[in-house]
Amino acid sequence: MYSRLNCLFSGLLCLLLVTPSVAQEWSFGPKAYLGLSRVLTVGDEAVLPIGSISTVADGDATVSGLGVFARYDRPRWYAELDAIQGKSYAANIDVQSRSGSAPLYPSARRYDARLIVGYKPLPWLRLSAGMVGVANNWKQRDYTADIIRLEALAQAEQNPLSRERLQYEADYYRLNDIAGKALKKNLLEAQVGIGADIGGLTLDLTYNPGLSPVVDGATYLGRTYALQQRYAFWSLGVGYKLFPLKSHLLAPRKNKAYARIQRDIPFIRNEFHVGVGILLEDLNSAFIYENRYSHYIAPRFGFTAGLAFQRGLSGYKVYDPTIYTYRNGGFSATNKVSLLLGARVLLLYSRHHRIGFGLGAQLSYTDAIAAGSGYRTATVNGQSVQIPTTNLTATSRQSRFQVTQLLNLDYQFLLTDRLAVGPWLRATDSGSFGIQAGYRF
Repeated sequence: MYSRLNCLFSGLLCLLLVTPSVAQEWSFGPKAYLGLSRVLTVGDEAVLPIGSISTVADGDATVSGLGVFARYDRPRWYAELDAIQGKSYAANIDVQSRSGSAPLYPSARRYDARLIVGYKPLPWLRLSAGMVGVANNWKQRDYTADIIRLEALAQAEQNPLSRERLQYEADYYRLNDIAGKALKKNLLEAQVGIGADIGGLTLDLTYNPGLSPVVDGATYLGRTYALQQRYAFWSLGVGYKLFPLKSHLLAPRKNKAYARIQRDIPFIRNEFHVGVGILLEDLNSAFIYENRYSHYIAPRFGFTAGLAFQRGLSGYKVYDPTIYTYRNGGFSATNKVSLLLGARVLLLYSRHHRIGFGLGAQLSYTDAIAAGSGYRTATVNGQSVQIPTTNLTATSRQSRFQVTQLLNLDYQFLLTDRLAVGPWLRATDSGSFGIQAGYRF
């Protein structure tokens, strides 16, 4: 038995020593995933004695993240491992109690490891499939203090109607606490995709269906009520192979044709862009305008700074038991001014085509107004009708500063040596997409 194991070990060692000479290649580098869409399935509604919790088939971009990848390439197949950290909105929950109802859009800091294998029908084209292990760190509010406070007030209240109202409010917070605990921290996903390699740049369009539910069961007083929600999403993966250096970062040596082409590309140090875009999470209501200036200290490397303005308007619905349907619950308007700072690398550098990659930080000031809406009863032409109302208060306005990481990818087509146009993609605390036009001087 020992001799057989020894022979097997020796054979594997020889294989590892011989394999590097047979058209194989290890590559490493940074990689980002930009969430493009989300599809949620409606799970069972959990009807509890104090109210109900249901999942909602509604949403937008779900996952954006930044990390690293390692790939092992063979002529016809490859294997890849990604380690990504990002932000996830993978669940939508609606809570309904006797004191009111509201939707919940929980977010999580997401950590995932992706093991991918693929086939190459062409040297630059890849078909892939794999598994993704996910760990979610949900941002959740602790409702314990609110529940204890309201129950104490209810016990001290002498008026039965007021006591009942306070108890209903405590039940509302208890439902929110139950919904938060129904969110799962560890998930398993599948991943399929199609990708392309352009020099050192690697692009992947992927589809990730969740194999385990993100919401699974609502527990109240020791009893678990059936409640599930599953999700799937599309995303765009963008990476760059930093190694091997000779293949992807350094110019070929003693290549006279390559050197002549490089000399023919004009090196212009300054670049100014005007761009417009939309948020990938809310395609109907968010608009972005920005100006960006870049200064190059080398043909492929420089620094960039920009100023962006973002305007968003969104609404939500709540369930009204008096009319047995959903009604407008309110709206929020957001204005965000952002300063963009970072380093810029031209991954593709030619006379008419350029692909730029930027990494840095975004400093934002956000001014948001949120207003709830309802209905008031009035008599019109002798009939009782409900008229929509909007409730704006002094606490409706919220302002804050925020610093987030900035990841930018753009393509430029140079109409002339000085005029460029093309699309851009960006990942910060959310994903965004737009079109830009630039002038080089």
